Amino acid sequence: MSVPARRRPGRRRLLAGVALVSQLWLSGCAGFLAGSPRGESVANALRQSAGPWLTPYFGSEPAMVVSWLTADSLATRLFFGPDPDALQPLLAGAAGRRHRVELSGLAPGGRYFYIPDFGAGATVAGAPFSFVAPDSSAASAELVLFGDMQAADDFTRRGGALISRAIAASGADLVVQLGDVVQAGGYAPFWRDALVAISAFAAATPLVGVIGNHDYYGDDARAFRDLFPYPYVDPTGGYWSFELAGACFVLLDSSRLGGSAGRRQKAWAEATLAAAADASYRFIILHHTPLTTGTSGSGGALEAWLLPFADRLGVDAVFFGHDHHYEHWETTYGNEGLLFDPADRPSGRSIHWFCSGGGGARLEIDYGLLTRAPAAIQRRLYDSSAGAWLQRSDFRLAWDSGRYLDYQNDLDYGQLRDGRHYYHLPAEAAYQGDTGWLGYGYGEQTLHYLRLSIGPDEAVISVHYPNGDTLTGPGGVVPQVFRLPARRGTAGSAG
Repeated sequence: MSVPARRRPGRRRLLAGVALVSQLWLSGCAGFLAGSPRGESVANALRQSAGPWLTPYFGSEPAMVVSWLTADSLATRLFFGPDPDALQPLLAGAAGRRHRVELSGLAPGGRYFYIPDFGAGATVAGAPFSFVAPDSSAASAELVLFGDMQAADDFTRRGGALISRAIAASGADLVVQLGDVVQAGGYAPFWRDALVAISAFAAATPLVGVIGNHDYYGDDARAFRDLFPYPYVDPTGGYWSFELAGACFVLLDSSRLGGSAGRRQKAWAEATLAAAADASYRFIILHHTPLTTGTSGSGGALEAWLLPFADRLGVDAVFFGHDHHYEHWETTYGNEGLLFDPADRPSGRSIHWFCSGGGGARLEIDYGLLTRAPAAIQRRLYDSSAGAWLQRSDFRLAWDSGRYLDYQNDLDYGQLRDGRHYYHLPAEAAYQGDTGWLGYGYGEQTLHYLRLSIGPDEAVISVHYPNGDTLTGPGGVVPQVFRLPARRGTAGSAG
């Protein structure tokens, strides 16, 4: 059935009187790029201007990294200071096309202004730019989260631009990208589109994120790690953590969870979350989908590891992308007495799981979601009530093409193909047999972003269309707004 639109007015697919500067450097070539001559860096391969974008460093000594690319090889120069009318030039002698300046000694929460030098005669639209220095001790913070941009053509560039403009207007303190920034990380031309979309908001709002499978394609994510210098625990991987507004964020590299490297990453994640016992909130960020009714499928090793792990370590919410749509689950591990390991001791708490893969890439409906053949999801689970292992089989169906929210007169509302926001609401029709057991709430085929408002007493997660309206489902029956009370001293430990 089609549902009239309601609004308020208003894969895996390839197709920061303080010392201002502590470190200043630029880099030439780093990492092989498929499709670019002689394995050059993104900057040398593109020979086009792009950026700027901000990378924050949290902790007791906050810093901000300003990055940008220039068409010509230039000495790095940045005009910077707390007064937009008295910016001071910061210079470096070496020349290059990829420029990076780390600004440290910043006053936490202080506002600073900057203008990067793109070369003689170059105009910098929007300059001077400004940012607020990271302040890990702040009592509150506003974040935006979204995933899967993958600009590769006019259609996906249009979708990415919608989301980028929405984020730029959001007033967020920090943006979290859930992976797949680029269509193929090893192919330099795709980075031009990615950086244009990112700089639309990240010139003023710092950006953090995780590496997606598309970001790995072609160069083992070397370009991603070069362009986004997060404090990675492993220089060849992409996992790290930060603390903000009383929350601990653990960012995983979900493409590297197997083998000995995966075991090291999992042990680090467990130790990091266990050490955050005093955190008011604990969040996990990754790219791949642990739970989904989309095209990537459920019931795999990631699900079997992460569900009990998140429960044991006191995680409040998990955010991911990979499938190009929106979905929300609220699981209680051990529901129906079913476990992945008989040694598990479920806490009885619920955990929110958000798939936010609507950052501009083509939606799941372009990958056969409405037409896929019926299938079954197989899981081997331990029934703690019966004290025995069982084989569970759950049906998987195509999403119903007759159930949608009708925005055909406003494609930019979130579904650029035909304006039909196909949805999954199990109270009407379940497309997968595990939705009840795993606490599936709602899903929708739309571009969107998440807001995470962290306060001392609660964190609020809400889901929004590009124009800022909140997703509410058919007839407004499932408003996608969730409140998480602050938790303290609830992190578990390895059992």
